[in-house]
Amino acid sequence: MRAIIASSLMLIGSVLNGAALAQAPRKPAPAVTARDVLGVWSFRTSVYRQSCVLSGRMVIRAGANARDFLCSFEAIETCSDIRLETEQTCEASFDDGQLTIDSEVGALTFPKEGYDLENYWPDNFDLAVESANRMTGILRSFASAPVVFERGTGAIS
Repeated sequence: MRAIIASSLMLIGSVLNGAALAQAPRKPAPAVTARDVLGVWSFRTSVYRQSCVLSGRMVIRAGANARDFLCSFEAIETCSDIRLETEQTCEASFDDGQLTIDSEVGALTFPKEGYDLENYWPDNFDLAVESANRMTGILRSFASAPVVFERGTGAIS
């Protein structure tokens, strides 16, 4: 009987120990800095307006001070009935882990004819900088959609 009680107490102790470990505070993620946003990014939105996706490649460069940046990007908007490709320039500002990107459309590179550039709204973004390799947030343009920025030059549609 003592063996059963001892075994039960050991089991209860190990369960309680495991619960204590599970509740122990986790090591906080390293704080992101403004410098973490510099470089080349690929981005892609979720589907918006039933069939559209915006994807592209952005380069973020240092600006006038440590929290302001200059950027440029190529964006491809693909919908069921149209594909548009643009070149845009942008300015970005970093504050407390958030990056705000305000853009200006420079050129419509596809199609060359049949679409008026004045009808294309700049693609702006509000992003949370999760790490030096990932940012997530919202596209602010004619439509809004969740967007993910990741390092690298992944395929764009």
